[in-house]
Amino acid sequence: MKEMTQYELTAYNEAVHAAYSRIFTTTKQLLATLERNDLRLIMERNWNPNLPDTIVHEVIAPILFLRLSVDETTRYCIHFGIEQSDDCEVIEVTGSFMRKLFTETAKRRKSIVIEQALCTDWFISNCSEMYEHMDEHSRYHTYSMLPYHPTRRAVLV
Repeated sequence: MKEMTQYELTAYNEAVHAAYSRIFTTTKQLLATLERNDLRLIMERNWNPNLPDTIVHEVIAPILFLRLSVDETTRYCIHFGIEQSDDCEVIEVTGSFMRKLFTETAKRRKSIVIEQALCTDWFISNCSEMYEHMDEHSRYHTYSMLPYHPTRRAVLV
C-alpha cells in the first residue's frame, strides 16, 4: 500500500471507522435474532484509538468475532472471524455477517478505497474457543446480553 499523507490517513481511518460502525450495528442485530441466550452474550472491548498497534474496539461472541484496530503505521484495520458450524440458524447469521463485512469494505467513499482495511493476516475460525479463553483471561471486556429480536435476518444486510 502506498504511503499516505496525514490528510489521506485521517480520511481513510474515518471511512474505515464508519464502515466498521455499520458492520458492528448489523452484527448486534444479527446476533439478537438467535433464540439461544448463550449465543447472544457478547464480550465488548474499547481502547485508545490514538496509540499505534492497539485495539480500538472489539466484540467477541460465541459465533462471531469483529475487531477494529490500529496497525503499526496508524491505519485502521478490521479483523474478523466466524464459527464453523452445521447449524442452519448459525450459518444464516454468519453468512449474513460475512456479506455485510465484504459489502461495507468494498464500498468507495469519494476517492477512498477501504478494501485494504479488511485484514486476513490471521483469521478466527473457532470463535467459541476464543470466547471461552477470553472469558477466563480478559480484564478488558464487558459483557452484554443482547435482547432477543426474532426478525428476518435477510432484511438486516
